[in-house]
Amino acid sequence: MIFVVMALLGGGALARAEGLTAKASLVQARASARNWRRDAVLIRINATTVSADGSSNIWSYAFYSSAARNCLVVTVASGKTIDTAESGGAICAESELVDFMDSNRAMQIAVRNGIKQPGPTMGVMNTPTAKGNRVVWIVYEGLKSGDPSVTIDARTGEVLEKTKMP
Repeated sequence: MIFVVMALLGGGALARAEGLTAKASLVQARASARNWRRDAVLIRINATTVSADGSSNIWSYAFYSSAARNCLVVTVASGKTIDTAESGGAICAESELVDFMDSNRAMQIAVRNGIKQPGPTMGVMNTPTAKGNRVVWIVYEGLKSGDPSVTIDARTGEVLEKTKMP
C-alpha cells in the first residue's frame, strides 16, 4: 500500500532537478523524519522515473514511528525535502530498512536482467519470507502487459525473480 502511495507522490511534475541515487538523498530524508518523530525508522524508498545510472530527480522515503503509530512520507528532490505527508497509520508498521545496496547498483543488475525502457520505477523494502524479512529492490519497466520487472536481494545482488506484467 505504501509503495503505491509513494509511487504516486514521487511521480509529481516538478521543475527539473538534479538526479541523485537513493542513498544520496537519504541523509536529508532522515533529518526530516527525525524532526517529525525521534523514533522514526526508514521502511521504504521509491522513485517513479529512474535513469539508467540509478539516479532520479525525486525520491520518496517512508518512515514509521511506533510512538505515533503512523508513517511519514518524505519527498526529496536534489537533496532537499520538498514535501512531507503523514499517512497509513498502524497498518504501515514494518521493520527498519537497513544494510541495502544503493539504487545505482540495483539498476545495473536490473538492466542486465531485462529492464530496457528508460525511466523505470524502483523501490526498496522489506519482504517477509519463511526465514524472516529480506530486503529487496523491485524494478518495474512499466505497467503494460508484457513489461518486465526484476526483484533483487538488496544486500547480495542476487536476482530473486523476473516476471512480466499480465
